[in-house]
Parts: sequence; structure tokens; C-alpha cells
Amino acid sequence: MMSKKDFDALVQLIKTTVKEEIDPIKEIVKFLPTKDLFLSKMAELMSEVKAMRESQEIHARQHTTINDEIVGLKSRVSKVEKTLQTS
Repeated sequence: MMSKKDFDALVQLIKTTVKEEIDPIKEIVKFLPTKDLFLSKMAELMSEVKAMRESQEIHARQHTTINDEIVGLKSRVSKVEKTLQTS
């Protein structure tokens, strides 16, 4: 059985060991943002990502419209060329 003195010495050893392990972690963690700051920055970032996706979708639709117009123009040009060749 452990004596009170041995138990107190063990408790002190554990406290010292834990403190030595936690102090460097505290130094690193103090530079991390708070939960509220992190969540607000993430919300801001997600808003920007959403805006960029919407912009990209609009841009892609513009390309589709332009491509459709080009196909239509090519068809009209072909008809005009055929008409001019037969004349």
C-alpha cells in the first residue's frame, strides 16, 4: 500500500509532467482564432465561394448561348453559300 507521502509525491510528479506537456501546447494554441472568429471567417469564405460558383454558372451559360449562335450563323452562312453557288 502507498503511503500518504508517496501518494503526494506521485500527484506532484503527475502535475509537473502534465504542466510540462501542456505549456508548449498553450503557447501554440494562443495563436489560433476563437471559435466565433473562425466561424465568421468560414461564413465569409463560403459566401465568396457561392458567389464565384454563381458567376461561373452564368459565364458557362453565356458560352452555351454564344456557341448556339455560332452554330446558327454557320447554318445560315452555308445556306447563303449554297444559294450563291447555284446562282
